[in-house]
Amino acid sequence: MKTLLSNLLMIIIVSSLMITSCKKDEEQKKNSFKHGDKETLLGSGFIMDDGSIEGTVLYGKELYLLETTLYIHELNGDLDSISGKGDAIGFMLISTDPTGINSGDYTYNANPDEYKAGTFGWETSLMLNIEPNGTSFVAPVMINGGKLSVTKNNDEYELSFDLTTAVNTTVKGYFKGKLKSYSN
Repeated sequence: MKTLLSNLLMIIIVSSLMITSCKKDEEQKKNSFKHGDKETLLGSGFIMDDGSIEGTVLYGKELYLLETTLYIHELNGDLDSISGKGDAIGFMLISTDPTGINSGDYTYNANPDEYKAGTFGWETSLMLNIEPNGTSFVAPVMINGGKLSVTKNNDEYELSFDLTTAVNTTVKGYFKGKLKSYSN
C-alpha cells in the first residue's frame, strides 16, 4: 500500500510539473518595444518598397512598426496617411526579396553609401510622440547599432530587435503579425 501511495504521489508531482512547464511554453510574447523605462505596445506595421538599388539585385525597404494608438489609412489600396498619437520605429533595410523582407538577421550598417543585403541603415530611428496629423513628432532618436531578426512565414512576419541609440539608450522589441507592403 505504501508503494502504491508513493507511486501515485510521484505521478501527481510529475504531472503537475509537466502542466506548469507547458503553460510557460504557451505564454506568448507581447507585440511591443521598450525604450528606457517605457514599454510601447505595437498594433500594426507596414513595409514601404523603395525599389531596386541600381546596378544590384538588392532592394530598399522601409519597415515601420506602429503603436496601438496609431492608425493606417489607405486610399485605393495605397498608403494615404497615419493618424493618432503615439510612438513608432522605422527600419531602413536592404533585402534581396523584391516582394518583402527576407528571413534572417539584419545588422546595423552606418555607411550610407554601402549597400549590403541583411543590413539596416543609418536612417533607422525611433519616433516618439507622433502628433495627431501623423507627420510631426519629437526629434527622432537615431539608432546606431544592433540587430533585427526576421522570420517570414507566407505573409506573416516575426520580428525581434535589440538596438542601441545615439543617446546611449537601448530599444528592445518584438512583433508578430502581417505586414502590408506599399510602393513608395
